[in-house]
Amino acid sequence: MGRAERPAQLLLSALGMHHDATAFHCVRVAALARVVAHSYRALWLQDDLNALILGALLHDIGKLAVPTCILDKAGCLTPADWPIIRAHPVKGASLCAMIPELGQAIPSVRHHHERWDGAGYPNKLSGHSIPLHARIVAVCDTYDAITHDRPYREARGHAAACEILETMAGVGFDPDVVYALTGLGEAQL
Repeated sequence: MGRAERPAQLLLSALGMHHDATAFHCVRVAALARVVAHSYRALWLQDDLNALILGALLHDIGKLAVPTCILDKAGCLTPADWPIIRAHPVKGASLCAMIPELGQAIPSVRHHHERWDGAGYPNKLSGHSIPLHARIVAVCDTYDAITHDRPYREARGHAAACEILETMAGVGFDPDVVYALTGLGEAQL
């Protein structure tokens, strides 16, 4: 990650102090994004791979602005909670924009909740108009969320996660990225 490593680690440490589960999730998503990137494309330039990993590592940094009572909520989010949650990609991108070394992370941070069908947020981008790094982070983010305990539900296994992702291929997620992840064995992830 070069010059971006120190500021990224500082932000991730701050996130860990605010909500350690989210910080650990970000680290897992970055590791998974690396594996999926190698599966998805045989040849990546090192700078491109570094930008993907940086974006994955910081994808939820905007949750620094989300109260822990919302992040730890065991039940359904209220109508008042949703705008706060949905603001985290924009807030995270704004935070990264304040640190020049983190500029390459902005597309993943801002667009990891866009959907292939255009029903996502914050910009309602669709298909290939969603930056590739953000499409990879979105799939890895969802896989990790499914396979780890959350306050509102227990973790599900690899097979269940792959099945859910495959049903969302071409709707919520880039089908090529989904199949790059689901084509890997559980031991590879």
